[in-house]
Amino acid sequence: NFVDLSEVILGPGTGKSELLLLRNAEHLRNLNSLYISCGMSRIQAKRLFDRPHLRRLQNLRVPGQPIGDEGARALSMAIGSGPPNERMDQLQKLDLQGCSIGSTGAASLLEIMSFRHLSSLDLSNNPTIGNDAVGKLTESGQFYKTLYTLELGRTGLGDDGAKSLAAAGFPRLSALGLSDN
Repeated sequence: NFVDLSEVILGPGTGKSELLLLRNAEHLRNLNSLYISCGMSRIQAKRLFDRPHLRRLQNLRVPGQPIGDEGARALSMAIGSGPPNERMDQLQKLDLQGCSIGSTGAASLLEIMSFRHLSSLDLSNNPTIGNDAVGKLTESGQFYKTLYTLELGRTGLGDDGAKSLAAAGFPRLSALGLSDN
């Protein structure tokens, strides 16, 4: 099951019904892939990620959506809190490139331990993430061991963050993007 909202434009007075429909669509409880590139706001992200019927998602792509730290925190809550059967903890691929996420939002995502299956993480083009949030990634211990692909290009990563990444020793990592830092 796959939903692609890339052609939906969510602007003032238009397209919001599609996201509302998705948010309230209990029949999508078996959905495993969701791609949104349609102008989702921070508030819409928070409401969407709070839906229990999205807990089986394996692939979530919201590139370029300005969900910010608030949306990232809402996503981290959906992934890492609540009873095990209500968590969105089956994610394998998470694409949050260019989502206006800063160090606070990235840290809240990276410090949760429920990324048991995550193989691909893209946080690129979020220039205010910085070293501290990347430190959370290397401290979390569990989920980074499953990563094959990690994109951190243009995240404000400095020497300290790069050293943390190098010391972590990602055992399965085959692609690491660190451009424009």
